[in-house]
Amino acid sequence: QSYPRARPVRTDERIVVVAQSVRENPRISTRHRAQQLNTSRTSLRRILHKDLGLFA
Repeated sequence: QSYPRARPVRTDERIVVVAQSVRENPRISTRHRAQQLNTSRTSLRRILHKDLGLFA
């Protein structure tokens, strides 16, 4: 039995949503922002670091 791969979370749409969220309020913690955007903290950190070049 084979299992399907997990859907990627780092889509272009998700990256734009995260970037907009950071622009609107850069002081929100990653934990709170992940909760707001309905994504995991790990996925959010990957987007912030790898795609947006931020250190979180």
